[in-house]
Amino acid sequence: MRVAVIGANGFVARHVCLALADAGHEVAAVIRRREITHLPGAEIIRYMDDAGPETDWEPLIFGADAILHLVSPSEGTGEKASIAYRRIRDGTLALGRAAAATSVKRFVFGSTIKVNGEATTTEPFRPGTIPRPEATYGTIKLETENGLTAISRELGLPVT
Repeated sequence: MRVAVIGANGFVARHVCLALADAGHEVAAVIRRREITHLPGAEIIRYMDDAGPETDWEPLIFGADAILHLVSPSEGTGEKASIAYRRIRDGTLALGRAAAATSVKRFVFGSTIKVNGEATTTEPFRPGTIPRPEATYGTIKLETENGLTAISRELGLPVT
């Protein structure tokens, strides 16, 4: 299987690329940092300017059977981070629409448990937990999940 890993140079994504390659999959790493010319596990590296909505996603995911979206902004907190989160949300939804128009058979979105809240007190979060994000990061990740669900329903792209 050919897998495009968006944000492949991140902490989790680096391990995912290696695991995919070890399992016999062809990995195309999609990253912003042009100084990175090799990532263990990735056969191909493709560069994007950013993960925003203006990105031309189709050449970046060309030939992929599956997409793993593991992008995380590095802006930290405050208004600058909120702007970055929203850009990534809008870019992720644009990527979902682009994926639906190609050979992609599965879109996996790395979200966050923070869509359910910042902490549990008496009961752990479960699959049926009603989302109650408390911070901007969790709220925007939930908006992205909901947007990808809508794209899945509308365009038939399987989303996890």
